[in-house]
Amino acid sequence: MSAALSATKAGGEKTMQYYKSGLDVTIKNDGSPVTQADQESHKVICKILNETGVPIISEEGKVWADVPPQYWLVDPLDGTKDFIAANDEFTINIALVKEGHPVLGVIYAPALGEIYYASKSQSAWMEIGTEKTQLTERSAPKSLTMFSSRFHESEKSTLFAERYNVNCVVPMGSALKYARLAAGQANIYPRFVGTSEWDTAAGQAILECCGGGIIDLTTGQRMLYGKKNWRNNNFIAFGAESDPGDFMGEIA
Repeated sequence: MSAALSATKAGGEKTMQYYKSGLDVTIKNDGSPVTQADQESHKVICKILNETGVPIISEEGKVWADVPPQYWLVDPLDGTKDFIAANDEFTINIALVKEGHPVLGVIYAPALGEIYYASKSQSAWMEIGTEKTQLTERSAPKSLTMFSSRFHESEKSTLFAERYNVNCVVPMGSALKYARLAAGQANIYPRFVGTSEWDTAAGQAILECCGGGIIDLTTGQRMLYGKKNWRNNNFIAFGAESDPGDFMGEIA
């Protein structure tokens, strides 16, 4: 955990050096934006994680043809659109994946001063400033509350909210949604637009350590990692007091 925390914080510090600086934006082949902040965060994170001897798979790193049995899965700047929009809702995500399962996760929102982390041996924790809180102690809203993507919303998400009588829909950027779901600020987060594995692994590790998780809507099972092209199927992320089986209708 110490290496992941150190690397995540170093990545956050690096991104903040570029935040609100008017830096250039490049569009990658998949249509997503990338900035120098993404690339420099990747470098400092890899420098720290390389010391562990565990392979690193990063959004800004090399393409891996084969899946190692154990590896770090890194998004050095998740929510680049949020970073560019300067809304503070971007994160640095690091997960440790073993045999297809995320077993450790760290999500850091440097502009907000929030860090969330979890592992099977250390439970799940949230730190905001000097305050440290165990996430297993958090309860979810009694009125059904759903997170939605700030920049990647879909018609299916709207239909989902209508079908299940969601009382409140809260737009939010990056992996901050999974972290705050674990913190009890919402009940569910359905996703019907494509994501990559580095977007979700850290959040899944944190959610699973406090009674929640992510269900793959194609398999109906816990989300697994090491899939083709590192791409996820549609899914539902849920907090500790929600039953994903209640939301598995044909909208998926």
